[in-house]
Amino acid sequence: MCLRELETFFASYSRSLRKERGLSMYGDEETNTPPELLYSAYDGQQSIKIAEEILEYAKRLYEEKEKSAR
Repeated sequence: MCLRELETFFASYSRSLRKERGLSMYGDEETNTPPELLYSAYDGQQSIKIAEEILEYAKRLYEEKEKSAR
């Protein structure tokens, strides 16, 4: 994946996670629904999968930068 594609990939995930941040921390204040009733185990697994994917790309980018600096 080229740098431009990675940038788009990271931004897309960031936008989707940003939208959920408030709900995941505070729940739905309008309906007084706590976060644990808004999200399933599957939702949590998907979030972890996204984070692991981003971490792997970030590690690769870091390693490439380190190699090129030598």
